[in-house]
Amino acid sequence: MWKMDFGASYNLFNDKGTLSARYSDIFNSMSWGFDSNNPYPSTGNFYWESQTAYVGFSYRFGSNESRKRARKNRSNNESQGGGFL
Repeated sequence: MWKMDFGASYNLFNDKGTLSARYSDIFNSMSWGFDSNNPYPSTGNFYWESQTAYVGFSYRFGSNESRKRARKNRSNNESQGGGFL
């Protein structure tokens, strides 16, 4: 059993918005089958409803300046040492 998905995203509005899309199980390969002889001969196949499509949009309100400052402070603290050993 295997499946392959495909997805992509694109940033909009000066990286404040993101448009994303994905499609699951593009080859419709999520299936399972069996053959049995005990206690009586039987065969069967099961197929999952695994093909799904998704389109989404997210928008980041506010400024990225606070994130940039926090990231800069974190990297400064890590470069100053203060390790355990």
